[in-house]
Amino acid sequence: KATVSVLYWFMEGSQEDAVDDPNMREGGDVPQTRTTLRFSHALGFSGCDNAQQGRKLIDHINDDNFVYLAGKHVAVYSYDNQKAHRFILKNPKTSRIIAFCVSANRRYIALSEVIHPEPSGGIQVSVYNFSTASKVRELGRGRFPSSTDGYQPPVVALDFSRDNKYLATVTDPPNPYIYLWQLDKQRLAGMTEVHQKVSQISISPWAHWELCTTGTSLLKLWRAQGNQLKSYDPLAKEKQADHKFTCHSWFDSDKLVVGTAEGRVLVIENQELKKVITQTSGGISCLCSVSRGFISGGVNGSICIYERSYDAQYFTSFKVMQCPERLVGSNTMVVDVTISPNEESVVCCYENNEIVQMNLSMIDSIDEGDKTDKHRVFKRLPIGFHHDTVTGVDVCVQRSVLVTASLDRHIRVWNFLKKRVEINKRFDEDVLSVAMHPSGYLLVVGFRFKLCVFVVLANDLQLCHEFPNIKQCREVRFSHGGQYFAAVGNPWSRIVVVNAYTFQPLGSKDNPNGIPLTGHSASVQSIWWSYNDQNLISAGSEGAIYEWKVATGKRVEANESVTKSVNYLCVRYDDDSQMLAALGVHKPAGTERRESGLNEHEITLRTIRFQVDHPPKAPQRLLSKPVTVPSVPSVDNKTLRQPKAVRSCQIAISPLAQTLFVATNDGQLLLYEWPPSDAVKEPQPYSKMEVHHGEILFVVLSLDERYLFTIGAEDKCLFMFEVDIISEGRPVTRKPFPFAAFESVAYVSQQDFNERSRYIAEIRNHNDDLKRRQEAELTVLREENEEELKKVEAETLEEHIAMRTVMEQNMKDAEEARQEVQLKEVAMTELHMKSAEELEALHTKRIEEMEKRHKVLEDEKDDLVVRYENKIHKLLAEIQGEKNQLEHEYRETEQRLLHEVEHLRRGIQDACKSINGMVDLNIQDYIMELDGGPGVEGLHAKWKAIIAEKENQCSLTRTNAALFKTKREKHDKEIEELEAEIENIKKQERQLAQKSQEHLKTNEALKVEIAQRNETISASERKILELKKQTAELEKLRYVLTFKFSELRKEVAPKEEKIKDMNDGIQEMDLQLERIGVERDALQQALGEKDTKIQSLMKGLGGQNKLLDDKERLTEQLLRELTALVSRMGGDDVVGELDDIVKAYSMKYEEEVGTSYEKERALEFSRQKQYMESQLSAIDKSNRQNESYLRHDNQAKTEENAMLVKEINQMRMEKKQLSQRWQQADSQLKALYQRHAKAKEPQVAARPFSAPASKARAGREAGEPRNMKGIVGRGPVKGRLVKGSTRSLKDLTDINPQKLATIVSQVEETNACIKRQGDEILRLKEYVKELLQSAESAGQTTTLPPVDVSSPRFSTVAKKCFE
Repeated sequence: KATVSVLYWFMEGSQEDAVDDPNMREGGDVPQTRTTLRFSHALGFSGCDNAQQGRKLIDHINDDNFVYLAGKHVAVYSYDNQKAHRFILKNPKTSRIIAFCVSANRRYIALSEVIHPEPSGGIQVSVYNFSTASKVRELGRGRFPSSTDGYQPPVVALDFSRDNKYLATVTDPPNPYIYLWQLDKQRLAGMTEVHQKVSQISISPWAHWELCTTGTSLLKLWRAQGNQLKSYDPLAKEKQADHKFTCHSWFDSDKLVVGTAEGRVLVIENQELKKVITQTSGGISCLCSVSRGFISGGVNGSICIYERSYDAQYFTSFKVMQCPERLVGSNTMVVDVTISPNEESVVCCYENNEIVQMNLSMIDSIDEGDKTDKHRVFKRLPIGFHHDTVTGVDVCVQRSVLVTASLDRHIRVWNFLKKRVEINKRFDEDVLSVAMHPSGYLLVVGFRFKLCVFVVLANDLQLCHEFPNIKQCREVRFSHGGQYFAAVGNPWSRIVVVNAYTFQPLGSKDNPNGIPLTGHSASVQSIWWSYNDQNLISAGSEGAIYEWKVATGKRVEANESVTKSVNYLCVRYDDDSQMLAALGVHKPAGTERRESGLNEHEITLRTIRFQVDHPPKAPQRLLSKPVTVPSVPSVDNKTLRQPKAVRSCQIAISPLAQTLFVATNDGQLLLYEWPPSDAVKEPQPYSKMEVHHGEILFVVLSLDERYLFTIGAEDKCLFMFEVDIISEGRPVTRKPFPFAAFESVAYVSQQDFNERSRYIAEIRNHNDDLKRRQEAELTVLREENEEELKKVEAETLEEHIAMRTVMEQNMKDAEEARQEVQLKEVAMTELHMKSAEELEALHTKRIEEMEKRHKVLEDEKDDLVVRYENKIHKLLAEIQGEKNQLEHEYRETEQRLLHEVEHLRRGIQDACKSINGMVDLNIQDYIMELDGGPGVEGLHAKWKAIIAEKENQCSLTRTNAALFKTKREKHDKEIEELEAEIENIKKQERQLAQKSQEHLKTNEALKVEIAQRNETISASERKILELKKQTAELEKLRYVLTFKFSELRKEVAPKEEKIKDMNDGIQEMDLQLERIGVERDALQQALGEKDTKIQSLMKGLGGQNKLLDDKERLTEQLLRELTALVSRMGGDDVVGELDDIVKAYSMKYEEEVGTSYEKERALEFSRQKQYMESQLSAIDKSNRQNESYLRHDNQAKTEENAMLVKEINQMRMEKKQLSQRWQQADSQLKALYQRHAKAKEPQVAARPFSAPASKARAGREAGEPRNMKGIVGRGPVKGRLVKGSTRSLKDLTDINPQKLATIVSQVEETNACIKRQGDEILRLKEYVKELLQSAESAGQTTTLPPVDVSSPRFSTVAKKCFE
């Protein structure tokens, strides 16, 4: 980490003279008057030097706006409104933005960010919302792998899925990984390591689990499976080695197009290579898909448009476009393209930091080789900038113009208020410096071998003067008044001041080259003029700051400041505070540096106060210790001494805002209070702004101090800020400078002015000729239109008479049809009255049958309930008896087994006791024997008997033990069998419990079924009531339906004859129109021929008159000469002269007659040719017009006929549907009557009008199910009405009252439509009468009265006929 040291130096006074103010702020506090900067505009885009890496540089967010990276921020530009520029500023915790991508719905943007401090801060991916500019998601922080030294490589490529739920990212080597993030759950869906560098990644728009990656030697497809990504190689390794992949794009769900540096397009379908397309325009740098195909950008600046072909070629080349050279230069590589969502415009980024818009909607109508079409298609957007290091910048005083010079050999003049580039001039050598005159009409430009002065024209720069002695000028600046400019040439230690009006160096009277300002021992890095232009301040790399008197060319020694340890880079002077600020870099060695405690390459900012009266030089003294600010190391002095050096830090002073702007070499803009306070020990900037990525080269202010401009070195961008001054919490209003008063004037060269004047004169003459031709053509057309109008009026009158005849015939037909409909209506009414009576009888009988069946169902329900309850009681009793019996048997068996086991246990204990007693007795006897007591033999005998007895007892005991063991085993088996029986009993008990549960469920189900049957019965009762109500409603509707049906029959009958008559009328009208058209064409042709003959005769007559005039003129001239001859000569001379005169006039006459005859022949031929061409064109035009008129009339008549036929067909269909619905309703109503009568069959005796059912119907009804589903669920039965008989309509129970109401409403609508048609016929009669009356009253030339087709009295058909 390096430091920025801020030191304050004063040239007069002492430390004791400083006044201690108790209200003085300490270092770092915000002053009462402070300045805020707002981003206003940007030129250039970041990443043009990284184009080979395949990163996304630009993308659309809607049809008129696109987004790109500018500096450390994201810029949004609208090319529809070129003054609109918005910015998405980076997070304060973020060091820089590496890459971005926009979502498919254009609502979100994902940014690859590097966190402070680098490189240990880490990386992350943030997703922002465009509308709210708020962060939506933050991914990957702490999840990305790090190298051994803790460095995390940044994310270099991103892409959204089409549904915006997934995001794919890839990191840079040495740890290249692919990550697939699920955004809605903010989790990692899959990842894998890649062993090669990836330049682009994308997700398939049709499947979010499919990805594609490309690198220089890498092309792979990936599929997400679980938490892993499985790779697929569409090409073999041998084939991949033949290509250098640059970009790719998805076309559809199974096609992928890949571009290579060799100029080949690979078409991959279903993970297989299908086609290789070779592009003739060179390598491919970028691709973008559209609906018709795709667009590729070439290395040589070409833009190729491919269209999809549904064959083996897949894609064909449609157009190859090249941007005009004057816009972007020649063979400039296209680094990125983006297409608007409506696919009407394409925005292209070029490697020279230019952005061009191409109108895609005009591609079909342009020619590839036409330069005019290219200029219409391509449009350079005014946000481009230099693509190399900027070497000079200056702001005009009177005009809102900023001029920049760069090592790309371009000079740009940019209007920062109108947001446009006025001049972009390229030179043949490097431009090292530039300065603009305060008026804005002169430029001083420093080149390698000369210094030139240019005049600023309206759209160009014109050379005015050269200074060949001033070479390699790296610093040049105009004075505030514009009368001088100072330049630093080679050697760089001298300064030359030149008069801007005479272009003579100061002091050139004594010396032709002028007297330079010499005194610096090293190169001069910066110069600045005082406000009154009398003094000049310079700063050199040896650490010296000098003030010069321009008039004398001498230094002001009282204001000298020399610090040998500092290499000054920039100096600025403030006349209000009479102080200057100098910025420099500390040198590698020096005692002063070691004494001050500053490190090598540290940047120092020194503030020096000048003496006004210039007393003797006072010693310098340090008033405060250095204050360090984080920065990055600067460049060394060797680099700074080169002509192409990059000055890493700049400053600007705003006296109005009381702010010192300091630009650092890490892209920060620091704002200090100005002038600095003496009491502040450690001054700190009250505001910091992250602007550029890398060092800032220049910081300049406009004259009114309303705008601040910064230029970056690495990002190749220019930022424009609006400076807002806030004093005591309120914004300070400033009067803007009147730039518009000076911008209305521009210089134009005399040559351009003359060319434009000549061009304007030619255009005016051409316009006059066109006006004369147009007037002549209008006269001819007016006469033709009058004749045509008369013919059309006559034809219209004839058509009117024919239409009147047709209308009278239609009226007669309508009257006859109305009478027929009335007769049929009466007949249908009588017929339907009879049918309704029959339906009523059937309905009554059906209701009685339904009531009887309902009673039977109730009885069955009661029987089922009683039987089910008895069965349940019986089952419960059986289950309880079986359970008690099993429990009793189990207890008896258990007690018996326990008693036997206890008896055996007691027998074993008694046997053990007896055996123990015998053993003790035997031991005592044996002891007695050993002692040899008396009766040994007796004892032997006794013990023998005892032993024999014991042996018998032992054998008996063994026998008993064997029996007991057998018995015990038997008991064990019995116990096991009993346990098995107990388990079986328990199983049976569980089964019985399950059966009990099943019986309970069955009981519940039966109860539910009983309830359902009760509901069914109640529903049947309700249905019966509804049927009764429907019967009453049908009785009411009977007459209405009968009447409507009869009216429909009457209306439909006469339509066919009417259609036939109309077709005949249409055919007659077509024949008449054809005949009239033929006659009209014949008349027009005859008139044209007569006019042509008249014109030819008139022209011939004119020629004859001209010949006669020429002969008379020659005769008169001959007579005059003969008279003169007679008067001046006599004798023999008269004959010779007369002979000469006769010969001369005879030859002259023959020549004139011959030439006139040839001219007449040529003129006559041209006239005849012109006449024939005009006649042919007129005939062709009239034929086309007649054909269009006839086609239009035939089409109108055909449409009218089709509409009438369609209406009649619709009415026929409605009639057929109504008749079917009526028959269906009739049959359903009769079936309803029958079912109702059957339901009330037990009450037949009480019903005197119920008829007995037939055997077939009784058989059918006997087979019906008991529930109501068989009755309600059947569809309608089709049939027809038969007079005087009743029919079985058993499917009428599903009749819907709404359906009947719909039928009735349709019938009423049909009748209303018929009535409206009759009224319309009457209105048409009245209208025809009005037409006839108007025609009779006005005569032959009367026009028809206007028809108000918007009136509600005309139907749709009538309106279309009138139209």
